Amino acid sequence: MRKRIILRAILIMVTISFLIVILFSVNTYYNALNGMREFSALWNTTDSIIYYIKKNNEWPDSFESLSEAYSIHAHPFKNEDLLFFQKNVDINFQIDLGEIPDSADWYVRLKNGRLLQEEKDANDRIRTIMIFRLSHKLNQKIKTGTLEALTLHQTPFADWSCHIFPANRRQYILLSNTKSLYSCVMPAKSLTNQKQFAESAMNSIRDFTADDANQWAFRKFIAPEIETVQFAKSLNRSVTSSMNQLVDCAQGLLIECQMSPHEVGFKLNDFLLSSIAETKSDGYGRPEDAFKRMVERSK
Repeated sequence: MRKRIILRAILIMVTISFLIVILFSVNTYYNALNGMREFSALWNTTDSIIYYIKKNNEWPDSFESLSEAYSIHAHPFKNEDLLFFQKNVDINFQIDLGEIPDSADWYVRLKNGRLLQEEKDANDRIRTIMIFRLSHKLNQKIKTGTLEALTLHQTPFADWSCHIFPANRRQYILLSNTKSLYSCVMPAKSLTNQKQFAESAMNSIRDFTADDANQWAFRKFIAPEIETVQFAKSLNRSVTSSMNQLVDCAQGLLIECQMSPHEVGFKLNDFLLSSIAETKSDGYGRPEDAFKRMVERSK
């Protein structure tokens, strides 16, 4: 009799333990499945916002405005998917792209407050912006519309000033890092819109920094900032004046010395400019040295 009771008790305990394991496994699977769906919703929304900004050069004003972008990044996309995103994801529709993003700004987040590290990564990705400051003539050529007046980017590697100029009956574009005036030159031929310009500018900066032993700096400090591109007015007269000097030098090198645009960049970065002198007593500074100081301070 006692043995039966003991066996029955053991059987009940085993059964209960088995049920607990099953319930735990089902709950773990359910949470993992929900976590995967929330992860997918967060990043599909992030990618869709970035796609929308690139296409429309403005911040979306509703979930409905992201439908086209969702159909690309959340493929296959159904109407009920949009309801799922609205139910689980918050988007800050009050963002002004005319302002440099602050590290405290939020753009997208999960309503349940989970996946905090993923939220941070998603917001950091949207926050990354490359600024191209255009001269009046260049703005007319690539048709970007009215330019915003933006302060210097909090990451100076992601802030570049751009002037278009003629030489040998051709047009070229001077690309200068706004803070250091580290520069390269690219042909302006066939660039008729902002997308073509942005792609060509980034390729030129990448190729030049690679040949100038600064490829590490490009990958570390510049490449992460190119998710979103903003066009803006020149920063100030000092930068414009210095770039005018660089343009004069570049024209002489292209016309009189018959240098290629790529070669001209090396000469420009050895050009003495008063605006980037390390100290007042130095009087002048070289763009190459100013860029290296930026790299050292950012390590």
